[in-house]
Amino acid sequence: MAAERLLADTNALIHQLGGDPRVGELLKGKKVHISFVTQIELLSWAGYMAKERAVVAEQLLWTQANG
Repeated sequence: MAAERLLADTNALIHQLGGDPRVGELLKGKKVHISFVTQIELLSWAGYMAKERAVVAEQLLWTQANG
């Protein structure tokens, strides 16, 4: 059976990256897609430090490769 597909919202992903367990539970087992606009918003968010931005970029690349 194919995994349920989901288009993720920027705010939800920011909460997930911040450690909100509710978002992780909602995304678990789903094939998550991220729009180009969401990718830009995630990478340009002013609240990141350089190391955090690198982690987000790595996760986006993984999502693209496995999406």
